[in-house]
Amino acid sequence: MTDVANNGVALSIDSLGAQFHSGTFKYKWEFITVKGHVDVDISKMSVHTTVGLTTQTLPNGEVVPAFTVPKVDVNLPKSGIKIHIHGNAAA
Repeated sequence: MTDVANNGVALSIDSLGAQFHSGTFKYKWEFITVKGHVDVDISKMSVHTTVGLTTQTLPNGEVVPAFTVPKVDVNLPKSGIKIHIHGNAAA
């Protein structure tokens, strides 16, 4: 879809998902240390953005194409985030 006001195009992504893994997790509280790893699953995320086309002038005076991102809307519902912490506690 075009966005005439921003000389650009509107892009939308729905039902986006991602997974992240952290192999090293360490938390220390007083004399207790917890170690392990964290896995995060993200689902149901949506991203709506506008990418506009413009120009910019370089220090040498040359005019070249450039992009703007005047609008970004990210929706990440709480029900779409799952955090799994695996580890143990040691004194």
